[in-house]
Amino acid sequence: MSYCVTEGNAVADATLRQTSEGKQVANVVVRVDQRVRTGDGGYSDGPTIDYEITVWGKPAEAFVRTASRGARIFAAGELTVEEYDAGDGTRRIRNRITADHHGVSSRFTPAVNTRRNGGR
Repeated sequence: MSYCVTEGNAVADATLRQTSEGKQVANVVVRVDQRVRTGDGGYSDGPTIDYEITVWGKPAEAFVRTASRGARIFAAGELTVEEYDAGDGTRRIRNRITADHHGVSSRFTPAVNTRRNGGR
């Protein structure tokens, strides 16, 4: 098992579904643009990696309300890397994170308190 922490932008709105056993599961693809340090101390664009983020159970409901297209999402959890045959005959890699910690990042967008009376 590998544990992964990542932050990136949601490619589309998160989806919510129920398994045949009635358990809720939310899914969203997060695109991570990596920055690579150059020899002169600067940075350049590195590879772009997509992660399929999965959230299970009660937290999935809250996650799907906030994980909308373009939102800056962070996720931490078990990383699974799968190889599969695509419809066009090529081999591809799928990166999945089953997140136990997740949310919308306030790194580039400040958080706003929406509670009244100072949060009481």
